[in-house]
Amino acid sequence: MCDGRCGVTPQSVLRFMGPFAPGLVRMMIDRRMKRFTEEQAGNLHDLEALSWYLYQNWCRSASGEYALNGVLQPGGADGQEWASARLPLEDRLVPGSVPCPLTFIYGDPSVDWMDSNKGGRIVGRLREAGHAANLMQVDGAGHQLFIEEPAEFNRLLIQALNQPINQKVTLGHPQIVVS
Repeated sequence: MCDGRCGVTPQSVLRFMGPFAPGLVRMMIDRRMKRFTEEQAGNLHDLEALSWYLYQNWCRSASGEYALNGVLQPGGADGQEWASARLPLEDRLVPGSVPCPLTFIYGDPSVDWMDSNKGGRIVGRLREAGHAANLMQVDGAGHQLFIEEPAEFNRLLIQALNQPINQKVTLGHPQIVVS
């Protein structure tokens, strides 16, 4: 069985499909659109352009798709997930390890495959330690919430970026400090 490190990815399958790949991507977009509300569908102005954009990104030379194999592993510890992190953020984002305010933005729990409860536990632990941390959700959106609900995603992103920094934060270089 291929555990994700055998070199087969959804993108490699599309590259293998050759001239049939653009049509397959369009079929995937059309299938995904069936679960969209009329309002969500109205946010996507040009499905043909979106399909072409995704095809162009997914069928380029492999790079990031293999990086995902390094961070994800098949299945979850509880057997309920189709993939889980090899090095979970829950184990790494602990009080004292995060040098800046942290915000998670998830899609709707009934649609998004990502488990927002894990992000919620991280946020709770950081807040208990006095760290600026938030979790936001975009109702009705799946994992690609910036495509499915762009206006709400943008609003939440701007809200997160505009939150005041109420702690000392080191940005990139140890000599640059914002307080």
